[in-house]
Amino acid sequence: MAIDSRNSKANLSPDDIRARVSDVDIFKRYCSPFRQLGKKFSSELRDDPVPSAMISSLRSGIRYTDFGHMEHRFDSIGYVMYKYNCEFVDALRMIDHDFGLGLSSGSSCELAPVQKIHIPRAKIPARIQVRQRKLSKFDAVYWSMYGITPKELVKFKVVPISHYWINGIRYSAGPCTYAYCEHYPRLKIYAPLDGNRKWYGNCMKKDIQGESSVPENGKRIILASSLKDVMVISLFGIPAMAYQAESIFPEKELIDRLQKRFDSVEVLYDNDIERDVNPGQLMAARICNEYGLKNIRIPETLRCKDIAEVMEIHGPIITNQILNGKEKTQRSPTGDQQTDDSGWDQVPF
Repeated sequence: MAIDSRNSKANLSPDDIRARVSDVDIFKRYCSPFRQLGKKFSSELRDDPVPSAMISSLRSGIRYTDFGHMEHRFDSIGYVMYKYNCEFVDALRMIDHDFGLGLSSGSSCELAPVQKIHIPRAKIPARIQVRQRKLSKFDAVYWSMYGITPKELVKFKVVPISHYWINGIRYSAGPCTYAYCEHYPRLKIYAPLDGNRKWYGNCMKKDIQGESSVPENGKRIILASSLKDVMVISLFGIPAMAYQAESIFPEKELIDRLQKRFDSVEVLYDNDIERDVNPGQLMAARICNEYGLKNIRIPETLRCKDIAEVMEIHGPIITNQILNGKEKTQRSPTGDQQTDDSGWDQVPF
């Protein structure tokens, strides 16, 4: 009686794999930046200086979505296929071997593992377009919390938008959504009230926010965490600029250039005291140690993450004390608390 040899792929199916290992575990193994469901990270499949990728739990299952490059939508197996440029069955074999499931042949060692070769692909930034709208009462309420005026928005090329397109896909913007247009045609979408959809962008690491508004020289300049912080700092007559993300380490060439133009180059990064790890201060300390710069740190007693939040909660006097120590400010911030000269009353809502 002849006995048929067992097909080594007989039990190798997505259902059999998912019965033994979760999609989350598969993503954690093969998607290096992924740490937590619903939390954005920078894609490893393209140039993504502003974190735009996310792995989420949807009705259809656990899915990878890159909001800055919408063609990148995968389930866990599809992600393995794309990252390693392999066929479907090879992705299944790779997962089977790496997790020691033994589905291919009853023994995880019988089949040789699939060779993992991450194929570099051309890193093309997403194409983003926007539709501008008029300023509204929502904008006045939001930006006034930080003392930021319509004049500041124009100065730093912050444009209110009603819709945006990412690679031709149209999205409706919330009532407080803006395009940062300083480096147009590369744009950064800021939707502060939209939770996990707060940021999208196709800017590059070299696109430094606020740089076009910095004077040729002066006494001080501050490296900040965000454009909103830059705008708040500018209200006190201090020039500032910010990288696209705090995780970008400043190049020596930039620091050398700034030190030739300004008497003092200082760092004011986020103070995330509520987190187990304080990434803003870790980066600030690294920068200051490397280049001998001054670190302006927000006091933990204020319970504020950034200088914009200090302005919102504690007002211009405390904000000025952090920026200038105990010295009195040389000028009042735009939008003085005593009179309404912010310019918002001149906007035809």
